[in-house]
Amino acid sequence: MIRLGGAIVALLMLVAVAAPWLAPHDPNAVDLGQRLRPPSLERPLGADRLGRDQLSRIIYGARNSLGAAMLASGLALGLGLGLGLLAAMLGGRWDGFLMRLVDVGLAFPGLVLALALAGAMGPSLLSVCLGAAAAGWAWWARFTRGLAVAALARRFVVAGQALGLGRWAIARRYVLPEIAAPILVAASLKTGWMIVAISGLGYLGLGAQPPTPEWGAMLHEARANLARAPWLMLAPGLAITATVLGCNLLAEGLRDRLQVRQDRDF
Repeated sequence: MIRLGGAIVALLMLVAVAAPWLAPHDPNAVDLGQRLRPPSLERPLGADRLGRDQLSRIIYGARNSLGAAMLASGLALGLGLGLGLLAAMLGGRWDGFLMRLVDVGLAFPGLVLALALAGAMGPSLLSVCLGAAAAGWAWWARFTRGLAVAALARRFVVAGQALGLGRWAIARRYVLPEIAAPILVAASLKTGWMIVAISGLGYLGLGAQPPTPEWGAMLHEARANLARAPWLMLAPGLAITATVLGCNLLAEGLRDRLQVRQDRDF
């Protein structure tokens, strides 16, 4: 599964990077003569209500959708990893204080919090990224803290403490390498969740604004012509599905592969 998932993710990333060379048309070029044109050899995915080439917008939309998901995942992971590791290494009152903050963050449903923050900041791709990141950091903090506490109980970590190593030296030499594998697997899964969250917010009109191509926003625009041009919703929907599937398969493959390596090292 790691090969299939990795191939899907790599292909999507390649499409996003090479969009200017792969797109057959300008994604924002309006041609009312091609309005709601069905799929054909010239336009394999048809044209939208303004005559814009759907295939070109899907290709360019990969840049915005994948980029936004990776940015949101990186922000949530960075903040959560830092706070979770800090809580585990400091322990005591600091651990309790930081975990109470995490409990407050977890008390709000993720998508509802992302929706509220994105709405408060105004519709834009950046606002949904920040909203999705704000909805995900608390989970990462608790997950990282649990992994770090378990790692601190390992024998080789206790031996390092007995040798007089400082807490941050132990974190750098032992704890971070120990928790890297499960964090990598979880990051793959959470990136798929971020794609769904950002696309969902885009579908509600809170994400990228016209004429910027983004998969969720394309679904939002296609909704008005669902009966006349159903293919307009099919392409971005399949793109989102393929991305989430690729991330999930990659996560499962990484979990199996890294677990085997950990067993051998043990």
